[in-house]
Amino acid sequence: MKVSFCNKSHFNYYLLLLVIFVLLSSCLKMDRIVVEGGDKNGSGPTVVNTPVYCETGVCPDDNADFPVNIDVNMAGVVLVDEDFNDMNYGAPLSYYTGIAYDEPIIYHSENTGYSIQFSHSTALAGIGTLLDLSNYLGDGVYFRYFVNYPEDYYFPGDMGMFDNLKMLKISGSSGDIEFIYKDSSSGGPKSLQLYWINNSGVATGGTGAASVSLGKTLSKGEWHKIEIYIKIATPSIVHVQVDDYDVYKNNDADIRLPSSGYGDAEQFMSVRASNSGIPPEGHGNWFHDDITIIYNGGDLCDTGPALTDSN
Repeated sequence: MKVSFCNKSHFNYYLLLLVIFVLLSSCLKMDRIVVEGGDKNGSGPTVVNTPVYCETGVCPDDNADFPVNIDVNMAGVVLVDEDFNDMNYGAPLSYYTGIAYDEPIIYHSENTGYSIQFSHSTALAGIGTLLDLSNYLGDGVYFRYFVNYPEDYYFPGDMGMFDNLKMLKISGSSGDIEFIYKDSSSGGPKSLQLYWINNSGVATGGTGAASVSLGKTLSKGEWHKIEIYIKIATPSIVHVQVDDYDVYKNNDADIRLPSSGYGDAEQFMSVRASNSGIPPEGHGNWFHDDITIIYNGGDLCDTGPALTDSN
């Protein structure tokens, strides 16, 4: 078939279109997968086809490694991603205030938004729980959140009382797992005791009766970042960081199975004040903010998600 062009300008136009098509075909592919989405109500991330541009103009083979940018927030399933700036949150996240679950919740104004304020009385107060946590432990769960204890806050150790301020408490038919702040005299905790029962039924897991250094004092009047990764499997994994300092890391931990047997206390933040009524007015107010919880994403303590807020 003979193809004719009305004039030379038409020929040049079609030739230009052909060149553009060839160039785009060599540097644009639509078959790469990028994980996006996931919302604050616990919906899973969405998988979408996204174009990937090759800087060299030549795309790699489909089976080759390719540095696609995937937000570390989406490394697993995002259960919670909450900065409280809208003064609201929902399941699976819950807090016990010392009076009831999720009431009253007091939001405290910060420079960049809001945090939650807890009044740490002589009863339980400020316990953070994740609904159905035991269902996720076998695949591994990463927690990150921030806490701030003001200058007028009394840690139990400040009063010479038993240190019973917990970072985490998980319990059930499989036993108890507790991470407890210790050595809190003179301004704040300086170490952490990690306790659990092993598969032989012996309560010597973690640090046992001893503790490990936090790398610093959990000083008052400052925001501190807490990161925890825990996986209960064979083997179990426990990794704790405070302000990016490796407090404890064990990739071959022996924690009593099954993981489904930790369905009673599912507390990623378990605050317990003294029962002695000292001081009578309680330990004071403290603040909590910017919480992210991801499961089946691996240990993210060293590569933590980007902050949604920064106080």
